[in-house]
Amino acid sequence: LQELEQRGARALARGVILRGARLPALAARLHRALSQAVARGRALRRDRARPGDRVFVTGVFGASALDLARSEKGRAKSRHLPAPRLAAGRALARLSTVGACIDVSDGLLADLGHVLEASGVGAEIDPARVPVPPGFARACARLGRDPRSLALAGGEDYELLFMVRPRG
Repeated sequence: LQELEQRGARALARGVILRGARLPALAARLHRALSQAVARGRALRRDRARPGDRVFVTGVFGASALDLARSEKGRAKSRHLPAPRLAAGRALARLSTVGACIDVSDGLLADLGHVLEASGVGAEIDPARVPVPPGFARACARLGRDPRSLALAGGEDYELLFMVRPRG
């Protein structure tokens, strides 16, 4: 499993994209192997949020959307390759206080919505507290883009969004 993770990370770093008719079969085999590698009851799932949980994220949001906006304006080739948060996911899986968790690929608001729908709960977030890369607002302004929209709805950041149970 570690070798598979390492190879996958190296392929991602080189910009390799998996394609082909056998991909669904490969995905099914990987799912079975990975399902067996997680201790019973410790899998990170999107349907485990509860009322009162606090929302946290790893990393920053909007970098991929900003990179795409730059490439669409012809100012640079798209080069943002997010690193999978494998170590963070493993660490979160060991914590009993972590409820729901999801990787953010569809955008922060969309993936938070997936968690909330699957868990049957609601949430409030303060957009001003969403972490963004240094210089993000300035770079968005140069492109005529709204930084809040890119950070909340941009997608492809592959950070983790997770819920933590309150103490007590």
